[in-house]
Amino acid sequence: TSRAIFGTIIIMRDPVSILLYDLIYSALVSGGNDVLFGERRSVDGDVFENSFAGGSFPEIWFELPLSGDPWYDLHVLTAKAALDSKTVIPEGVFHPGLFEWFANSTGTRLLALSHDLSKGVYDDPAVQLLVGTRDPSVGCDFLAAAGNKDAASAYTAFAGRIPEKWFACYLGTFPGREDVDLRVECIPDDDVQAAYASDGELLKQDLARTGFDIGDDMLRFIMFMAALPAQIEFQFNVTKDGGAAPLLGVSLRYMSPWGKYSRFSFSGDNASVDRFMRELESAHLCDDRWKRLPDLAFAKRLSVGEVSLRLRGYPAFIKVRMRPDEPVDAKTYIVANVI
Repeated sequence: TSRAIFGTIIIMRDPVSILLYDLIYSALVSGGNDVLFGERRSVDGDVFENSFAGGSFPEIWFELPLSGDPWYDLHVLTAKAALDSKTVIPEGVFHPGLFEWFANSTGTRLLALSHDLSKGVYDDPAVQLLVGTRDPSVGCDFLAAAGNKDAASAYTAFAGRIPEKWFACYLGTFPGREDVDLRVECIPDDDVQAAYASDGELLKQDLARTGFDIGDDMLRFIMFMAALPAQIEFQFNVTKDGGAAPLLGVSLRYMSPWGKYSRFSFSGDNASVDRFMRELESAHLCDDRWKRLPDLAFAKRLSVGEVSLRLRGYPAFIKVRMRPDEPVDAKTYIVANVI
């Protein structure tokens, strides 16, 4: 079977995968939750289908704003475990050479292709790598495979600047964005996050090591985030000299309903979610659509003959972007997969 997209004939690999994608999307937007997503993009199924390799269904992240007009961007993540050196990369997949590199790589976990669907960009995805090692050479090899080897020196310099107890878990390159050539995300150790909740001077010093000089108001806001029972992550746009650009993403990861936190709810153990979201609302970073987030968590079983699959989705991250002296916006990331 084939279909045309971007004027090119693409060979469809597995019609079941697009059906599963449609079922996941429908489950997320049911019950009026389409107000979070905005208008469905007519070609996002094609974009999804040509954004992963391997024999298993990928992990999907939907990126949604929490204020302003609704929209969604799409991130498709292929697990290293789904590939090996004998994997045949499907015809029509974006960045086939990158998938070939990924299949033979070591120290890697997930390869993500990210699409700015909200901006009408369907054929020039950003690429990101989630790693399982602190060795920066893996990231340099990835950047070369992704066609951005010139960013390797900046990545190495940035990795050398971050605090010892931060883990640079992710890096990405964005060919369609003139202002972002390299992005790196870092997770501080649990004891460091706990220290940040009360020691603003330590937090300020650690951010300054990257080149990001935080102002007092945003410092207090990050301290508030660090005190919440969720993992904090820092996302930097890295300049060509290996420093941090003056725009910082700070995320809280609330685990899946089947993970560390039993449910993404706004009561009980996760009452802090409610407190955090109300803080964002009072700062005009989100409107009342956040109250629909718990409704997005779902788990559905699909059985066809002897085959049984479980589809699930849940809100996993809240990200606040900020400049040194002011907040910019807030987003959420909805994770979905098939098991």
